[in-house]
Amino acid sequence: MEQESIYNEELRTDSSVRSISDLYKNAWGFLKDKWLNAVLTALVAGALMSAVFMVYYFISYFIIICCWMVGFASIGFTDPSSFENNPPELSGMLIFIAVIIIGSLISYALLFLTIIFGIGPINYGKSNTFLISLRNNKEAQISDLLLAKTNYWGIVKLTSWQSLYILLWSLLFIIAGIIKAYAYSMSYYIRYDYPELTAKECLELSSNMMDGHKL
Repeated sequence: MEQESIYNEELRTDSSVRSISDLYKNAWGFLKDKWLNAVLTALVAGALMSAVFMVYYFISYFIIICCWMVGFASIGFTDPSSFENNPPELSGMLIFIAVIIIGSLISYALLFLTIIFGIGPINYGKSNTFLISLRNNKEAQISDLLLAKTNYWGIVKLTSWQSLYILLWSLLFIIAGIIKAYAYSMSYYIRYDYPELTAKECLELSSNMMDGHKL
């Protein structure tokens, strides 16, 4: 706890925290003559995340289509006219509902796995690529998008907790989920600076750092 409070105090007393207009001006000034690599890095990161999501959508849609086919078969819905003349039995309807629910749950589970194993590590690399570029006053490097490979499982664990907390808060109230998403938005940067911290410590520090700064 003592170590955590030290880190928290460092974050709160950082003199680099300025007004939004100052941040805009600094960003524009920093990107002068560095736009090409910055744009390419952002595009590559977007392409990687799109590719991961395409794989997810392909698998998810395949599973859902299979579930619908099994569900319709369970109620004998092969021809609309026969369905009208022979209403499905209760057991068939229960199987239909169960299969559709199971398919939906599998789809959501796959989405969660896609985020923590694919999107999270890519987003970690994208975020800290620009952080490294700013600190070293150099152009963004596309190779830095793979920063997560040095501590992949740590990033996966951090993304898992982050996604789980945001999901649970969203189930409680959607606005609460949005607020928590902003509260945890610094966790990847904190993880990069302090790799020895646990996932929960990174999330807690991010929440404290964003206290009063979410807007």
